[in-house]
Amino acid sequence: MFQRTLDLYQEQLVIGSDLSALSYAYMNKSVLIYKHISKPHKYNKEENWLEQQALWNKLAFLLSQGSYIPFNNNIDSLRLENDNLIKVFTKNNLIVNMHFKKLTISDDTDIIGLPPVYKKTNNDYWVIDYFNVPSGCAHNYEYLCSNDNFVKKVYFYKSKRTFKKHVKDIAAVSLIDGKDVYYFDHSQSIVRMKIIKMMKDAGINGKKNGICNGVQAYRPIYIESFKRYLYPLGKNIYKDLPKNINMLYDDHNTILNGQEIKNEKIDKIKKLYGID
Repeated sequence: MFQRTLDLYQEQLVIGSDLSALSYAYMNKSVLIYKHISKPHKYNKEENWLEQQALWNKLAFLLSQGSYIPFNNNIDSLRLENDNLIKVFTKNNLIVNMHFKKLTISDDTDIIGLPPVYKKTNNDYWVIDYFNVPSGCAHNYEYLCSNDNFVKKVYFYKSKRTFKKHVKDIAAVSLIDGKDVYYFDHSQSIVRMKIIKMMKDAGINGKKNGICNGVQAYRPIYIESFKRYLYPLGKNIYKDLPKNINMLYDDHNTILNGQEIKNEKIDKIKKLYGID
């Protein structure tokens, strides 16, 4: 298959699409590339996902309009060739040799050519378990809390399985150590059991099941596993990275509180669209 090759040169290059990567690229007016889109997820640990998603959208828009995101999500793979070159393989068979003076990596997922990982900054995972609720979905609770990191909070959200407004499904969040995350004691089955207990303790009932001796009867609460997402909270630490290649460990708040490099193009875009 025919492949085209292109050479590009950048003073500074950023890899990643999480909020830290976008913040760093925006503050330094650097070209940003990524294989995966890492938009802030709902039910995050800080419980500020609406604010984070709005900020992510704003930064992504400004960087895109300013031509700082040349490939969007069109990258198939990334391969670090040496301390000044990374090969970008796109989904439409274009190979781009990205030459750089400085490389900052926020998301190292699937980057070929990095040295072995020494350790992580944090071994914890933020885990979100989703459940459908066939019985026990009609109540007035928005969430339930526990005193444990395991099933720390249970959110009830409007179900997408039906048009009925009163039907709610579940998202349960947990903070789990990396060494325990795949053990049965922290599986969705155990999450399910704990959620049912929390719902019973809160006085939530299953579906109505007629009248027994003049008293409303209910079916048991029934919830079924739907999907699970694991979000590592730590980043890899490398011992042998070249001096001009750095991992980005700062969060977006720290980055955005730094000194911003001004850019006339970005300023015009912000003025045109009324963005602060």
